[in-house]
Amino acid sequence: MEEDTEAKTCLVKITRQTGIRQVINHVLQRLKDDWRIELNGFSLDISKVLHSTEILKTRVPFLYQETKFISQEKEYPVKGGEENETRNKIFSGLSVTLSKNSFEVSDQVGY
Repeated sequence: MEEDTEAKTCLVKITRQTGIRQVINHVLQRLKDDWRIELNGFSLDISKVLHSTEILKTRVPFLYQETKFISQEKEYPVKGGEENETRNKIFSGLSVTLSKNSFEVSDQVGY
């Protein structure tokens, strides 16, 4: 979990090892101090992002939310191919930004 104290923004990367309770406890502490939280998850972890977001919205009323689809591209070597031959694989994910204070939204579609 990375923190940027100057902008009071906290990025929470949700992976297979991340527990929903762990995310909720961490985020609730930050929201009390008026932080802006960004939850990111890829592939099968998107459901954890959605579950965490919905639980947080019930525990903290009047949250501002922005939801965006994100993607990340990685290169992998090809097995059985030439030495330097690689393939690109694109991973899809979800990014949810939550805040008690209103913030500038980059895309009105996900607001």
